Amino acid sequence: MTEPATPDQPAHPPSREGWGPARVILVVFGSLALLVALALAAAGIAGVVIDLTQREDGFVTSPTEELSTPTYAIVSESLDVDIDGPDWATRDLVGTIRITSESTRPVFLGIAPTAAADAYLGTFRHAVISDLWNEPDEYDDRGSGAPASPPSEQQFWVASASGTGEQALEWELEDGSWTVVAMNADGAANVVTDVSIGAELDALLWVSIGVLVLGLLVLALGAWLLYAGIPRRRP
Repeated sequence: MTEPATPDQPAHPPSREGWGPARVILVVFGSLALLVALALAAAGIAGVVIDLTQREDGFVTSPTEELSTPTYAIVSESLDVDIDGPDWATRDLVGTIRITSESTRPVFLGIAPTAAADAYLGTFRHAVISDLWNEPDEYDDRGSGAPASPPSEQQFWVASASGTGEQALEWELEDGSWTVVAMNADGAANVVTDVSIGAELDALLWVSIGVLVLGLLVLALGAWLLYAGIPRRRP
C-alpha cells in the first residue's frame, strides 16, 4: 500500500522541460541576435554622439592635428575613390569634403589627380604621411631638391586654398585617384600647419538613429528567442 505524500514531500515534484533540437536552435539564434543588436546599438549611439559633438558649421570634423616637416610639402597617400551608385546618393550621404589648415605663415592646400601631383612632387623633396584621414604618425621623405615654382602656379589642382591664417579647401567627392598637398604658399621648406578634415554627412544623424532603432528591435527579437528556447520548470 502506497503511503500518502507528506506536506514536506510533494507527490509530484516540478519537472523541467527537456532540451530538444528546436530549443537549441532558438537559443543559438537568440544569442546571435543579441550580439548583432549590441553591435548595431553601439554603432548607432556612436554615430549620434559624433554628429552632436563633432559637427562644426555643418561639417562633421576630425580633431585638429599638427603636421610638421622640414621638407617642401606634406603629401597624403593616394586616395582612391570608386563611387558605386548614383551621384545623388554620394552627395546626400557624404556631401562636400572640407580640409582646414591654419599656420603662422601663408599656406597652400590643394587636391590634384595623383598622376599630376606625383609629376610635380617628383621634382623636389617632400614628405608622405601614413594616414591623413585619422592620426598621421609616420612621414616618408621622398625626392630631393627644391620646387622650381610655387604650388599656386600649377594648373592641375581641382580644388585649392591659399593664404594666411585659417584656410579651408572644399571639394566634391569624385571618382579617381587623388592626392592632398600642403605647402608653404611661396614653396619654401619647413612646412608646419594644423589640419582638420570634415565632411557634410547630412544623413549621419538620421542613419545613426535608424541603426539604433534597428538594434533595439533585434535586441527584443533576441530576448524573445532566448525566452522561448530556454527550458522552464513545469508545476
